[in-house]
Amino acid sequence: MKQLGPTLTNLHLDLDRFSKWPSELSHLRVLWSLEANNITFPSIPEDGFPGFPSSLKGLRFHNSRLTSLPRSLCRISLLLLAQVEVLEPIDLKDIVPCVRKVQITMNESNGLLEYFIETRNATKSN
Repeated sequence: MKQLGPTLTNLHLDLDRFSKWPSELSHLRVLWSLEANNITFPSIPEDGFPGFPSSLKGLRFHNSRLTSLPRSLCRISLLLLAQVEVLEPIDLKDIVPCVRKVQITMNESNGLLEYFIETRNATKSN
């Protein structure tokens, strides 16, 4: 992956050719919306969201093979909602401290589970 501009605010990625979370995202300090599709690996490393705590508000993972979400997700202080679409149920134990509400539905068009995870930050912003 080529070096991305550090002032990028929205990013939509297709990760089907990646075997792990791309470390090239680490310098995106003003990114406020991240959408990643076709995630073929089961997890995101604890340091997978290094620059995002001060900026990221929206996170969407579609058609993913993730089996869990990292605890570092809780350090993203502006994150209000994460939408995660997976093949199998995911383990949310590491992010329980920052979750306000989880809604799980089945996407009938593709058979995937959709998790709508509202963080405790959503109540702080009101």
